[in-house]
Amino acid sequence: MPAHRSDTLLAAAWLACLVLFLALALYVASRGGPGLDLNGVRAVQHAPTALGVVFDVVNRVGYGSPLTLITVVAVIAFSVRRMPLEAALLLATAAPRLLNSWIKELVEAPRPAPDLVQVRHLVEGYAYPSGHVVSTTVVFVLLFAFAGTLRLGRLPTLAIQGIAVFMVVSVSFARVWEGAHWPSDCIGGYLFAALFLIPVLRLHAGLSRRRQTSLTSV
Repeated sequence: MPAHRSDTLLAAAWLACLVLFLALALYVASRGGPGLDLNGVRAVQHAPTALGVVFDVVNRVGYGSPLTLITVVAVIAFSVRRMPLEAALLLATAAPRLLNSWIKELVEAPRPAPDLVQVRHLVEGYAYPSGHVVSTTVVFVLLFAFAGTLRLGRLPTLAIQGIAVFMVVSVSFARVWEGAHWPSDCIGGYLFAALFLIPVLRLHAGLSRRRQTSLTSV
């Protein structure tokens, strides 16, 4: 696919994510009740006990300190391998994670109430978008995308990518299962993460091509 056509499609995807994110923000800020979100929470919270144990682990990994530690370790690993671009982009994930808190204050969407669903861990503050989903998605999608550049071998690379996919997919279910978020909060989290990831991955692809070209021309 020509580069200009690919960039056009990426720009269109970015704008679509922005429109959907803003529309969903207006919806959750103005609605009078949980609506379809309530059915979604109850369906997830009827998951088998074994899945609940897994969701507990996912929730813990997604909190600030563990996820920050994972990010720092990854940054160090890429720095040791002399890959400053990948290290810098992983450090940049701090931006959407911090901006997410500001957006929550603007939208002021309430979290699930204990009289409507089971709240296993009471979390203060507003709900939209889910900080766990935003943070986990931006970090683990980049780890998935960059894992191969570490040249660790096929099996370690596949292991990192498998864990990354699992974390990104399961974090939304984990937040809903805990009663900390509505499904709409998690969808908003994925959309907001995409607003960061689309340009970052495009930047990485372009700079990586330049880096490869300069290496082969030496």
